[in-house]
Amino acid sequence: RDSCSSRDIADAVSKLRAVPSLARSKVVLISAAPGRNETEVAPTYSEPTYRALSLNRQTNVRLSVAIDAPTEGWVVVTDTFYPGWHAYLDSKEVTIHRANVLFRAVAVTKGRHTLVYKYRPDSLLIGLVLQFVALVICIFILVRNRIQIREND
Repeated sequence: RDSCSSRDIADAVSKLRAVPSLARSKVVLISAAPGRNETEVAPTYSEPTYRALSLNRQTNVRLSVAIDAPTEGWVVVTDTFYPGWHAYLDSKEVTIHRANVLFRAVAVTKGRHTLVYKYRPDSLLIGLVLQFVALVICIFILVRNRIQIREND
């Protein structure tokens, strides 16, 4: 999915350092679309908005958050950005952006929303398919061997 080169990280860190220290908690650095080397500094929600977030449910592979956003902006989850996570805003899949180099962010509009993160790496699906194929091959070999044994008797 999304990756950061060392140059991108250096650019991001220098842009974050340029933000006055008192404003850093209200600024999020969002990575550009894949394939572009630009980053943009976008304002996050102000202090009252933080109280509008409530954690509904959290497991190792799922996170659900209720949002009452007074303005449009970003919801930043300070878990490490890692491929395999999918975000659903009001049951529609949305893009997860890299925020402040390490974290995950989703753009939200004004109003009430439910944001759900689910961890579903492609490697899990590939592993399940390969396991199923191996099982089918094993069953085929066992059936073929039984048929050959019966024919030899």
